[in-house]
Formats: sequence, C-alpha cells, structure tokens
Amino acid sequence: MPEKGQKGKNKPNSSGEQSLAPSLIHDNCQTDSDLAAVIDAWGRLPEAVRAGIVAMVKAATGGGP
Repeated sequence: MPEKGQKGKNKPNSSGEQSLAPSLIHDNCQTDSDLAAVIDAWGRLPEAVRAGIVAMVKAATGGGP
C-alpha cells in the first residue's frame, strides 16, 4: 500500500518495475492490504502461481472452471 499522502503515486517495486497497484487505488475506496500485495506482486509471479490464484478465486466464488 502507498504510504500516507502518496495515494495514486506509481513507485518502482523491488525489481525496479513500476507497480500498477498504487494507480488502481482511488481516494474514494479502500483496498484490502492483502489484495494490494497480490496486485503489486502479480507481474513477478510465475504463470503457474497466477493460474493457481485465479483457479482458487473461481472455485471459491462459483466463477467457473
């Protein structure tokens, strides 16, 4: 999550890439810190891990195979 007063700023992550997570956070909504961590790490996760996360979400929400 961005530090207080830094909402909406797009800071480089540990790999030096720009994170999309801060730009997705708007002043008028709250984002769960766990969800923000997943969003921030998404681009660095192996494809198999991303597929597993998507499958778990779909299974838990009835969102299909």
